[in-house]
Amino acid sequence: MKKYLAFVLAVLLVGACLSGCGEEPQPQTSGGMGFDGHLALGDSMPELELTTEAGEKYTLSEVLEEKKLVVLNFWFENCPWCLKEFPVMELAYQRHREDVEIFAVNPVDSKEQIGAFVESKGYSFPMTPCNRELALAFGVTGYPTSVFIDRNGVVSLIHTGAITDVSVLDAVLETFTAEDYQSKVYTGIQELL
Repeated sequence: MKKYLAFVLAVLLVGACLSGCGEEPQPQTSGGMGFDGHLALGDSMPELELTTEAGEKYTLSEVLEEKKLVVLNFWFENCPWCLKEFPVMELAYQRHREDVEIFAVNPVDSKEQIGAFVESKGYSFPMTPCNRELALAFGVTGYPTSVFIDRNGVVSLIHTGAITDVSVLDAVLETFTAEDYQSKVYTGIQELL
């Protein structure tokens, strides 16, 4: 009963925020793949297409041909913890961008709001709108939430909360990009430290 009430409250809060946040982003999936199901730890990610506010298109399968890890970081502009996490994420991204792609995915703000944010902040990792269903598929109820998809396309870690220590984020990224990495599901970030 408590889980049900928490879920209903989360849906109401997200709905209330969306009603005042301008244009709702359109679905960004490819091949008709919707996210009306649930994606959990250990699941293989279905194909995903993301389009940045500047029109650059990325597909998960193509990115994973070049990178060892994809991070989906769910955020929105008025999230104070998201804003605290982004400078740390930028530092870690600069160190690991050869092996890691980070997508800051936003199910709340409009494409125009995201574009203005990108222009004002200048972070180098891609920032994209995404549909609300993608966030709901991962059970995102708090922001920021980061989903770590390993080189095999497996959802290997879902972390809710800001990572504000670059050494912690470096350790997580190094685990997933290690030459001897083997697919594993982690239930918490502390398992990687």
